[in-house]
Amino acid sequence: PDFRDISKWNNRVVSNLLYYQTNYLVVAAMMISVVGFLSPFNMILGGIVVVLVFTGFVWAAHNKDILRRMKKQYPTAFVMV
Repeated sequence: PDFRDISKWNNRVVSNLLYYQTNYLVVAAMMISVVGFLSPFNMILGGIVVVLVFTGFVWAAHNKDILRRMKKQYPTAFVMV
């Protein structure tokens, strides 16, 4: 599609993601399996770190007034952080 037509690009990306989603999931599962097989300790450690960071971030976002205000005022920056 034309580079200047954003709606056509959005439709194209969504269509491709829906059409090829099984391929993406299979490739992701294969990569995770290979990395998990070659380095299981690092894979488990990485998973634990990601879960802990995400849990801490969600807890802080729901329990701190400053973070709640920042989340409402700067949603994009909040997601990027």
